[in-house]
Amino acid sequence: MVYALALAVLCTSFSPIRADDPLRPGIKGADDRLMVDPVGPPWSSIGRVNRTVGGFCTGVLIAPDKVLTAAHCLWNARTDRWLQPHSVNFLAGYRQARYIKNGQVRSYVLAPGAESPEGKHERNPSADWAVLTLTEPIGHAVGAVPLANFGPERFVADQHKSTIYIHAGYSQDKAHTLSMHVNCGIKGFAKDNTLVLHECDATRGDSGAPILAKQGDHYEVVALHVATLNGQPVSTGLAVSAGSILAGLAKAKPPAR
Repeated sequence: MVYALALAVLCTSFSPIRADDPLRPGIKGADDRLMVDPVGPPWSSIGRVNRTVGGFCTGVLIAPDKVLTAAHCLWNARTDRWLQPHSVNFLAGYRQARYIKNGQVRSYVLAPGAESPEGKHERNPSADWAVLTLTEPIGHAVGAVPLANFGPERFVADQHKSTIYIHAGYSQDKAHTLSMHVNCGIKGFAKDNTLVLHECDATRGDSGAPILAKQGDHYEVVALHVATLNGQPVSTGLAVSAGSILAGLAKAKPPAR
């Protein structure tokens, strides 16, 4: 279901991404991303997860000192080991080399099933999430977006509430600007409802980016983008449902090193 939307209520400022930019894997048809100025919640709660070894992902603050991101962002393929916490930091409200808060990472935990018995990264999309704990809370400065208990029942209920779904992240081709796809479609669920299938434009760098549900002025995280399933005529985005993340938080553990 598609709803009409006045974009001015979503962000302080925005502008279309140029049509002549090269499309990246995960852009489904026309490029519907808009650039966002992350000056206030919920956009300031989203930021870049930077790695000192190179590369970045997206993350979202879900509590004053907790950042949700994709687990594979914390795996160092060159050393075949998990990154140390001090090798990761979270730049909240990042835009053009500026940011509102720099969150240093003290520790992190992985989703159950994200790590193999040998301590390696397990390629399991439904378990591809992690929670970073910062050395100090930054939520007072940038806000935080709560996790929703999102699954098929909530999805059906939301269709009667004029819910708007928004994907927001730091794409590789727009590495220094937060971009969003408003009113992107959710197609359904997979793998015992742990995965959300979506049509949001998301490419490299968007791993760990939240899919938000907006009802009125209230925002919640309903899913976390982790991968793209290539297909014809268009690809499908894979995101971990927020309901399955909530269910797994109590069992999340630090990586074995």
